[in-house]
Parts: sequence; structure tokens; C-alpha cells
Amino acid sequence: MVHEFLEIYEQRIRGLDWMSEATKEKAVEKLHSMSIKVGYPDDDDWDDSMDAVDIKSVAEGGSYFANMVEIARVTREYLIDMQGKPVDKSIWAMNVYTVNACYIAQFNEIVFPAGILRAPMYDVNNTREQNLGGIGYIIAHEITHAFDNNGAKFGKDGNAEDWWTAEDYAAFQKLCSRVVAHYDGAEGSNGVACKGELTLSENIADLGAAACVTEAAKRMENPDFKQLFETMARSWESTATRSTRQYVAQVDVHAPDKLRVNRVLVNLPEFYEAFDIGPGDGMYVADAIISRCFMVFWMLAQGFPGFGFEAGVDAFLADQQRAFDQHPIRCEERKLFVLAHVGEAVFEVQGAVLDAARVEEAFEREAAHGVPAAELFFGWVVFFNIAEAGFDAVLCKPCLRFFAG
Repeated sequence: MVHEFLEIYEQRIRGLDWMSEATKEKAVEKLHSMSIKVGYPDDDDWDDSMDAVDIKSVAEGGSYFANMVEIARVTREYLIDMQGKPVDKSIWAMNVYTVNACYIAQFNEIVFPAGILRAPMYDVNNTREQNLGGIGYIIAHEITHAFDNNGAKFGKDGNAEDWWTAEDYAAFQKLCSRVVAHYDGAEGSNGVACKGELTLSENIADLGAAACVTEAAKRMENPDFKQLFETMARSWESTATRSTRQYVAQVDVHAPDKLRVNRVLVNLPEFYEAFDIGPGDGMYVADAIISRCFMVFWMLAQGFPGFGFEAGVDAFLADQQRAFDQHPIRCEERKLFVLAHVGEAVFEVQGAVLDAARVEEAFEREAAHGVPAAELFFGWVVFFNIAEAGFDAVLCKPCLRFFAG
């Protein structure tokens, strides 16, 4: 499964339309150089440093505290002994019994201890879809860490290295900002918001993992995507007190467990098809931010100079955010102002009737999905300008789907 995923990742890297061939070659080289540790160390690589620990029972005059001090002493001596020696990459960063996995950027390696290679994550009696949604998701998650916002700063040998072209890294940073926006402010529990910047690296790994295992499932004959996604969701079942959720939201680099399912799967077309999700459903996320579509139309109408659509939209949004921060105007007030001036304005766009009521409904969905107030604010301004001018915009297909139904 690990090697299958590495092949899928190579395919996905080579298919990226925003990355140059030079950076793709470096990325694939890093992928092929990745060290893989599964289950337990080889016979000669077991860590026996704890053999020197002298554990004493209470009857022998020992105590929990004394035993912990003894373990700390031996560990310290072990680490001191390693100084001045070549780096030993055969050492396992996790214990065999640990129910977890990791990617170590400094070694460019993925580690899956035996502790996690058991039900419900992995079972020889599971269906292919269940194992893909369980341990497969974990494997793909760790592989993706090699190329997240942290892993991107390390080369194939685990050294801090700038292996990107300047243009490619700028494009990557731009994509990272979209992931931040996708998660920022989303609630895993009522009133407990996720921090998009704090959780960026783990969110990238989750998104990459979901895309990878879905691609693996698509190679099957008649895959059961429902079972795949339900298995992924069950992997993150958890319970905690509200105070714990509040604390974790401030310090944990992982998004809340609920969002590790719900904010991930909504990016997969197969998820919408498997559960018949469409506009109006709670987990529906539009193909495009509608205010961005409006901005592109407005820029076209005004002959906005200088650069491509996406760069222009981003620059314009940054300006609007600054203005909004300096002179905060409630989006609701702006909306009422726009509606009052638009009145009953209705215009037809590629056969789709677009009126104020339908636009209002679209923006309410956007707000529910955490679109920044400044973006919604400007979207209403642009809609007002379009309606006032009777501008016959040509909507893109995703935008038409956004208004469909």
C-alpha cells in the first residue's frame, strides 16, 4: 500500500499545472528517497538503551518518582553518548507499541509502528475500501507531510534546503493561504473556532491523504465510496469536555477531529456523488467563491489592468480587507443598502435568471462556510455595480452551478 501511494503521488506531482518541470523533478526525487519504517526495527536495530535502567518495586525501596528519575538518567546518558557520532537514521522515533505514525522531515522518512497496524485502522478481514479509509489514510497523510508548508523546506536527505523555483514557491504559498481560509473560523464544537494558520501543515496532510486514497479507490472495479468515506470518518471519532476542546483549539497543530472529516471530504467530487449532496445541503461547498466570480466580471467590465485574474482578485481582496479593517461596516447593513438600490432588478446570464433574492441566498451560504466579511462586503458592492449597469456578464460553469436549483 505504501509503494502504491508513492506511485500515485508521483503521478499527481507530474500532473500539477502550477509547478515547473524543474521543481517537479526535485519533488519526485524526494519522494523516491523517502525512508519507510513499518511495524518494528530490523533485528540489529532494536533500541536496548533501557536495559540499563534499574527499576525497583516499593518492596525493594523504590517509588514511581524514583523510577522515573532513573529512566530520565539513562535516557540522558544515551543521548550524551550519541554526541559527536554520525547520525544514525536506523533509530526509530516511535515505540513499536505506539498507536500513531509520523513523518520526520530531518530524515525524510515515514514511520508506522505495529501499534497502529491493527483494527480498526487495519484488518486483513476488512474490505479494500475499509483499509484505504483506515490505515491508508494515515499512510497517505504522513507522505503528504513531506510536501506541506513545513516539509517543503527540507530536501530529499532531510537537510534544510530551498529546492523550489521562486515562482513555484510563490504559487505554493498562495495555495496554502486558500487552505488557511478554508479552515479558519470553522467550528469543531459550538463556539470553538479552528485556527487556519496554526493547523495548516496537518490540514494539508489531511487533504492530500484524502485525494490519494480516493484515487487508489478509483482504480478498483465498482469501488464503494460510501464505505471508504465512512471509514475515514470513524477514524476521527472522539469525545472530550468543552474545556479540553477550547484548550486544544489554541495549541494543537491538528484541526478538531470533526473538521478532519467534514472540511476534508467536501473537497472531493466523489463524496458529493456517493451521498447525493447538492446546493442547499449542509455539507455543500460551492465550486467557486461567488464574490470572486463577481470580482472577475467587474474587473473585465472596468478593464482592470496589470495581471491575470487570480492575481488580480487576490490583490483586490487584500486592498478590500485593509479598507474593511480600517472602516468596519457590517456586511448586513451593506447588503440592505444594495438591495434597496437594486430593487427588483433582474437580468439573465446564459439563460439563468439572476435576481437579488438568489444572490442573497448564495451569499448566506458563503457566510455559513466562513467566507471573510470583507469578501462578502465587496461581493455585494460588485453585485450592485453589475445590476445598476445592467452588465451582461458571462458566468463560468461553476458559477452557474452555484446558482442552480
